[in-house]
Amino acid sequence: MILDLTEMTKASFLRPAAAAQDLFVLNLDRKTVLAFLGLGVVLSVISMVVGTPDGIEFAQDAPMVLSPIGLTVIIYVATLIASYGIYLVGRMMQGQGSLDRIILVMAWIQWLQFLMQLFISVILFTVPAIVGAIQFAVILISIWIFLHMVDQAHGFDSLWTSLLVSILGNLVASVLMAIPLAFILAIAGVFSA
Repeated sequence: MILDLTEMTKASFLRPAAAAQDLFVLNLDRKTVLAFLGLGVVLSVISMVVGTPDGIEFAQDAPMVLSPIGLTVIIYVATLIASYGIYLVGRMMQGQGSLDRIILVMAWIQWLQFLMQLFISVILFTVPAIVGAIQFAVILISIWIFLHMVDQAHGFDSLWTSLLVSILGNLVASVLMAIPLAFILAIAGVFSA
């Protein structure tokens, strides 16, 4: 089965559960899923940098951690860790999802967020007065799509369970990210007096 990007994107907004099943039927290997996630993250960061009025200055003046490349690496790693957290918590709650499926969901959400960021950028430059309302709507739509896809990945048949798994999974991911980060910052002397 070949991915029809236009149809899959439309289906994600209209029928996210069916779109998730269509993604899973592709049976992509881990290498492809990780590359797809990388592409989605790169496109999202490009749209953030280019799609904001101060985007070019952001890219030129920011320190390495906040440069587009650093931001891309941080988002990619954080997304992988969040995927693992959602996978782990989902399995603890009797979910049947694989880590590859959760990463694929995260990659697909990155693609959709890229498209929505482009839409927001057009609104920002044409009708800036309503951009806040549009961003709020995009957040709600993203959550709705994401919950349906996590639900399909784990086979829960309950958006409430998917919501709980997503919240707890992201808490697990936060802990998984905080421990090494605190260690690195302590070694770097950030916390010294």
